[in-house]
Amino acid sequence: MAKATRFMVMREYYPTVIESQVINWIEQTKSIFDKNHIVSFVESKERKVEKRKALEIEQRIGGRYIELILFRLAAFREFQIIFVILKLYVENVRFGKVFIQSRMNIFSLLAPLFKWLPGLILVFEARGTAISEYLYGVQKGINKAGRDKRIRFREKSTLRNAHLSICVSQTQKDFYLKEYNMLKKEKLLVIPGLADEKLFYYDEDLRTRMREELRLKNKTVILYTGRLYRAWQQPDVVFKTFFKIAQEIDNAFFLILTPDESIALEFFKKHGISGSAYLITYSELKGLNSFLNAADYGVLIREDQAINNHASPTKFSEYILSGLRVLISEGVGDYSQFVIDNDCGKVGKLSQGVVNITYADLRVSNDTERRRIASLGKKMLSKQAYIPTIEKAFKKLLSKA
Repeated sequence: MAKATRFMVMREYYPTVIESQVINWIEQTKSIFDKNHIVSFVESKERKVEKRKALEIEQRIGGRYIELILFRLAAFREFQIIFVILKLYVENVRFGKVFIQSRMNIFSLLAPLFKWLPGLILVFEARGTAISEYLYGVQKGINKAGRDKRIRFREKSTLRNAHLSICVSQTQKDFYLKEYNMLKKEKLLVIPGLADEKLFYYDEDLRTRMREELRLKNKTVILYTGRLYRAWQQPDVVFKTFFKIAQEIDNAFFLILTPDESIALEFFKKHGISGSAYLITYSELKGLNSFLNAADYGVLIREDQAINNHASPTKFSEYILSGLRVLISEGVGDYSQFVIDNDCGKVGKLSQGVVNITYADLRVSNDTERRRIASLGKKMLSKQAYIPTIEKAFKKLLSKA
């Protein structure tokens, strides 16, 4: 196969998300390409990563970590990105094929200008559905109304112009095929939010050690991981649900892994949950598994709206690979149905500000169940399980370009 250079295009670095969804993925798939680089567009100089961090990333991916500051005026950003893509192409095509894999919606207006350039391959990662996110923002008063036609045009153009688009769920792929009916289904590949089986796994000794260290003996531990400052993360519903659990289960304990410590503390106080019934801490990606092993349930709550119906939160795969049962609301991508089909948690309807499940049924997990769920996750939700699918798709693109 001819030589190929991949450029992963993304918005600025966010620790846990980019570590899991970009850097770790490059580490898993970098052998497909001769060289791998990251191009990160940031809003300002202050948003750039420290030099030491950039060097660490470069060492891990075996390539360059390029940071570029976006123009202030949104109207000029399109032309800026056109220039950057063309520059990367011109500088690298003499060494082989140029593979642009973008998490940004950059293949809309600009892609027809160079879609047919020899040796250039465009892959779009649809981390969310643009029109659904926009309409959700309008509903919440975050976005201005009246831009839906423009958003649809850009999203449709991106999907049509990319040689391949990666969807995070089957529900998202089905939506695209119905909403933009001129798309070819073979150009849409479903790769859900997956976890690395080397970072997330179940270990009975690790669980015992962590529960002793955190003094969780005989506690039913409910765990939440992630941020808490955005409306779609449903923080108030999460903590109202915690309150209901605490009322029903005497030995309930809540383990919160978030950088938003002050927000979590405020919600615990708001809902009158005793300080002895929770721990708020934070861990980088590599340290999460120890805490997940200590817990009995992972929490994933979203509104039953299109923005979430098409989603695929990576935390779900992390929960399952560590053997956790999941408390999940209805309509979260393909995952709510996954819980039902595979008997690995509880699915509840959002009503009156809480997730309605039978709280009294929650219990301390056992080793047999943890191993079953972790094995299921390794087979169905690990990055390693999907690498052959990705290799096949990428190599097919490279052979045709």
